[in-house]
Amino acid sequence: MSWSVSVIGNPGDVVAHLDKTSATLTGQSKVEFDDALPHLKGLVSQTFNVNADALTPIDLEANGHGSADAAGSQVYRTINVSIKPFHKKVV
Repeated sequence: MSWSVSVIGNPGDVVAHLDKTSATLTGQSKVEFDDALPHLKGLVSQTFNVNADALTPIDLEANGHGSADAAGSQVYRTINVSIKPFHKKVV
């Protein structure tokens, strides 16, 4: 199965969105996403600038794919993650 998330926002809001995303998933996709979730949250939380007047939004794109055998043992996983500061002006 697979999962995907693509979101732009302040790091705290992105972390909250990741929790909401987990609640929408089921089955193998949820197993994979929930295993990656604490790591995604940790990486997002490491994106900050205490010298800025306002929080810098980030652009998070992440996806993963994996499979389990007939007994439910996880046998394959891949994950791709991109976290970039979002410096574009939204009008």
